[in-house]
Amino acid sequence: MPRPLRINYPNAWYHVMNRGAAHQKIFKNNMHRIMFLKLLGECHQMFNVIISAYCLMDNHYHLLLSTPDANLARVMRHLNGIYTQYFNRSLKKDGALFRGRYKAKLIDEDCYQLIVSRYIHLNPVEAGIVSNPAEYKWSSYQAYLGLAKEPAWLSKEIILTRLSSVKSLSHIKNYREYVEEQSIDEINIFRSIAFTKPIIGSEIFKENILSTIDGPTKAAANADYNRAKTTPSIDSIIDCICRFYSINIECLMQTKRHTLNWPKQICIYICRKYFGYSLRDIAKYMDVRCTATISSSLRKCELRFQQYPDLLYELNEINKIIKATILGTDSTLTHDTDA
Repeated sequence: MPRPLRINYPNAWYHVMNRGAAHQKIFKNNMHRIMFLKLLGECHQMFNVIISAYCLMDNHYHLLLSTPDANLARVMRHLNGIYTQYFNRSLKKDGALFRGRYKAKLIDEDCYQLIVSRYIHLNPVEAGIVSNPAEYKWSSYQAYLGLAKEPAWLSKEIILTRLSSVKSLSHIKNYREYVEEQSIDEINIFRSIAFTKPIIGSEIFKENILSTIDGPTKAAANADYNRAKTTPSIDSIIDCICRFYSINIECLMQTKRHTLNWPKQICIYICRKYFGYSLRDIAKYMDVRCTATISSSLRKCELRFQQYPDLLYELNEINKIIKATILGTDSTLTHDTDA
């Protein structure tokens, strides 16, 4: 099995996730969840890890954390190892609890820290367990809103202050509005192709990180390294969309007043939201005179997704084509909805 790409440096931020082997539950009861939270506190105390968000689902967990001492491996060895021992002992069983190695996606904190926290706190809603994330007891969201006692080790202010420069009740209100707003934006972006990669961030952030990786590390984690550095060109994205809609490039590029060219709209949306291309670059490729027109197209797309949820199916199908032809993955794969 190829090794995952592990990138460690002081104060790095990660979205960490692990699930049960063979989809088994890793939390059978509340005592298991309480023990896991206790271990998170131990990790904070023993390894100086900063934990800003968590969510414990039945068969997997999510964490948003930072390692000032660049020691993610030690943190996760303690957390997963001790918890597995406790779980097996409590049920008088043995064997592996988790499905292989944990996932740890490196995060560009300046751009994506808030998005990841929102994704984590909305996990129970996405899974259909609750209708509002504030109803779910086993995530950090209730602590964020002051609805439950917060663990001493939870560093929520790091997230809250990103929405408010003044420490007051307003930042809690702002965060709740941010998490619970009913819009497409970041959650669909997070599920997109760009976020199947081991590094979540801007192109500059990824380039800076990848430039520090040595030859042996690249060789050991070649698949992850290639996924991290691969960004499809706009020409490649256009080609995939043309194939999906069975049209030629001329049809995709057409613009008629008062007529919606949906393939062109969705192409603009994918280039910007999934792969972070600048408005200027998209305007140049799409033969659009100004960036304001691109911004308007993005807003129209988001509104159309809200009005016609079935269009998200088209988005996912196009993603499969891009993954298969550009990123070298199986086109039959679907998004990992609880990851």
